[in-house]
Amino acid sequence: MNAVAVLCSRGKSSRLPGKCFLPLGGKPAIDLCLDRLCKIGIPVILAVPPEEIGTYRPIAARHPGVHLHDSDPLSPLHRTASAIKFFPKATHIIRATHDDPLIDHLSAAE
Repeated sequence: MNAVAVLCSRGKSSRLPGKCFLPLGGKPAIDLCLDRLCKIGIPVILAVPPEEIGTYRPIAARHPGVHLHDSDPLSPLHRTASAIKFFPKATHIIRATHDDPLIDHLSAAE
């Protein structure tokens, strides 16, 4: 199996701006998501809007091997589709959002 994980995030959420940066258990939600996705052992892409790429660079840098990709500012689905083009041999895609910091990395690894 050749898989890739894409985590879509946007700091300028309309309902709760900056929610991905809010701490959960002392750590930003986005970091919890990336920690769990990285445990799967597959490439992880952090897909964000172009105008927010600077905000996400330090976050991606805290997680070695995470690829940062910017694309469509309004559609997480379009960001996912754009990001996976860099992994054309991927046969499986795990799409995640920062809204779900408790990604089941053990099931995903199967």
